[in-house]
Amino acid sequence: MSKDKNTITKFKAFLNIEKEIAYINKMNKEGWKLVYIKGGGIYTFVKTNPDEYVTVLYADKKENISQVTAFAAQCGYESVPHTMDGFGDFLYLTGKKSEVSESFVSDRENLMSFYEIARKKFKTFFITYFIFCIAFIGLLVSYGVFMAVSEVKPIFMGITISLAVFLLIYTVLTAKLFTLMHSYTKKLKKLKNDSAIFE
Repeated sequence: MSKDKNTITKFKAFLNIEKEIAYINKMNKEGWKLVYIKGGGIYTFVKTNPDEYVTVLYADKKENISQVTAFAAQCGYESVPHTMDGFGDFLYLTGKKSEVSESFVSDRENLMSFYEIARKKFKTFFITYFIFCIAFIGLLVSYGVFMAVSEVKPIFMGITISLAVFLLIYTVLTAKLFTLMHSYTKKLKKLKNDSAIFE
């Protein structure tokens, strides 16, 4: 919590992008406008009137982001700076409800783009996460075997317990990531099917 009563900083960890936006808009309803996101999980808000602002997430190819930002500004939205800006793809846009159109990002093409990009990001994250975890598990097992052979039993037991805890956390996170990727794939498929029907 910041010393300035008109500014608050909160830490939240989200794997689900939709839940993240729902949280930000909950803060908007309570009279807090998002002004900055640091490290993907530290949110800074400034005091506003309750339910004055709305925040949306826009997804597009990196090369289109600057053009989208300019167009969003014409529609009453301002881009919320965040430390992941350099990766492109996602724009956090906020604006006064009385001045913006929430339908700006709700057209079928953008939703398809959103779920496609979100799915790819989670897939990339999962592969990186999987490689890291396998390497870490291999290191723990190797060290544990070495300690067992060296008959350093307390350290061996500690490593065994640490490995069990790590594997449990890994299993839970892996299941969560698979669920999210499957969810985005289903939504993307439905949007594509709907698009084909309307065409």
